[in-house]
Parts: sequence; structure tokens; C-alpha cells
Amino acid sequence: MKANAGRMNNRDFSVGIMAFNEENALPLLFDDLLLQKLEKFSMREVIVVASGCTDNTQLMAEEAKRKYPNVKLIIQSQREGKASAVKLFLKAAESGLLVLVSADVRVSEGSLERLLIPLLEDSVGMTVGRAMPVNSQDSFIGFSVNYLWHMHHQMSLVRPKASEILAMRNCVKHIDIQTAVDDSYLEAMLSKQGLAIKYVSGAVVYNKGPETLAEFFCQRERIYTGHLWLRSKLNYSVVSIDYHLLIKLLLADLKIRQKHFFWKIGVVLLEMTARINAIIKFSLFSYNPFVWKSLRSTKTAIYFNDCGLPENNKI
Repeated sequence: MKANAGRMNNRDFSVGIMAFNEENALPLLFDDLLLQKLEKFSMREVIVVASGCTDNTQLMAEEAKRKYPNVKLIIQSQREGKASAVKLFLKAAESGLLVLVSADVRVSEGSLERLLIPLLEDSVGMTVGRAMPVNSQDSFIGFSVNYLWHMHHQMSLVRPKASEILAMRNCVKHIDIQTAVDDSYLEAMLSKQGLAIKYVSGAVVYNKGPETLAEFFCQRERIYTGHLWLRSKLNYSVVSIDYHLLIKLLLADLKIRQKHFFWKIGVVLLEMTARINAIIKFSLFSYNPFVWKSLRSTKTAIYFNDCGLPENNKI
């Protein structure tokens, strides 16, 4: 039990941002988070864990500390994987409720409040938001990124799956630093405690997916490998491993929306190939990319227009 547990308020929350070379995105994310209008909850702190950064990420966090007094910074001299950074955040967080958000996303207004409200129910352990990519759908890769997140949304409507932003009770005492899917690991731990996971589609974050085939394939292979590792270690399967549900949702989508039919088939084949590759590497070579290579094309800052939407959003 943490020493500060007695000071925890069930309306206070701590935000965790795990950052590796996010000098462009971090200042925008700080404003998104710290200028959110909150009525039912109070943001106690925003903790940035800067892991092995070689750019100005640490400097951006220091500037934010001067601007916003509740910003805190933890520095890892070496990059040891995102789960290692999450572990530091879990140890440092002083609130009964936690929000974890990817460092390279934009958070829409009102999303934090929407994400936290279901946690007022004692039976709910985690809530997960909706990620919407800003990639243009004019190319196959841009379409693939959008289609995968569309299917992620459809799956989460049936059974929630953690992604780019989540809120949770501060009751997970351990995370294995070798997991490549820290969000799914936390989902598993809370689920095993008998707590419900809820999907809040109105809690929207905007992200940037890969723009090259090589990076897209690498990302899909890495995520599925992480899910294979999670299943082997905790006997827990995320919803995206439920092939019966996947096929059902895919067939329903193809039946209702014929547009880009062949591109959709291409996305399915690409995802299948990445998964087969992951199975081979994990099964034969114990491949586990929990410290993964940053994808360069995903690190473009996302700017909002006057309507509060990404300037290049075509969803």
C-alpha cells in the first residue's frame, strides 16, 4: 500500500505521459490536458516520464512545469521500454484515479471528464477512449490506418480494448516491464480483479498512424506479438484475438459499405501476414519487442483548426 493512500480522493486524478523524443507533440498535449474544463474531477498532477530522450522533450517538460505548477518530470537515463516508464508512473502517482495517454496524440475537449465519470461506479476498473487517426485516406496506407482504427472502434463496442488513452483505478501494483502492450496488460490486471472495463467512444483522441508500408507492417507485427506474449504470461486474450468476432464484424462491414472494397481486402491480408510473422517469430525465436524502434512518420505534430478538429482530419 502506498504511503500517501490515505490522502487519495476519489475525484482527484493523476495523468501519466510516457515520452520518448516527443518535443513537437508534447507542448500541444500539455495544453490539451491542462486546459480541459473539469466539473466533477480535479487534476492533481501530470507526470511525464521521459525515457532516454535525445531531443528537447525534457526541455519541453521543464517549460511546462514553469507554466503549469502541477506538472512533474521523471527522467529515465536509458530507454527501457514503455512498460518500464508506466511502472515509474504507477509508483509516483498520488491519486486514486489515473489517466494514461500516449505522448503523441491530441485530446479533444471534454474527453477527460467523459472518461472518468464511469469510474464513479465501484464496479468499473478502467475506461478506454476512442482513437481517430488524422492520416489522409487518399492512399492505401492512410486508408489502412483509418480502417484498422474503425474496426478497433467496432470491436470495442462489443468488448472494450485499451488503446491511446485510458482511465483506471489506482489499484494495479505491478506491471511486467517486458510487455510490449502496457495498456492491454493493465486491462488484464483489472479484469482479473473482477472489475469492469468500459468503452467511452465520446472520449476522443487524435493520433497519427504510419505513412509507409514498412512502418505499418512493423507496428502491426509488434502489437500482435505483444498480445501473444500477454496471453502466454497472463492467460488473457484481448478482443482483437477473437477471430470469430473479427470475421463477423468484417463481413458485416463489407456488406454494408462497399466503398474501397479491394483496399479493405488488402488491409485484411496485410494484417494476416503481420500476425503470421509475429506467431513465427514469437513461437520459434521468443521475439518480444518491448523496447521498439520509434516510427519516424508518426511523429508529425497534429494541429487543431478553429473548430477543434485536426487540420488534415478527413474521417
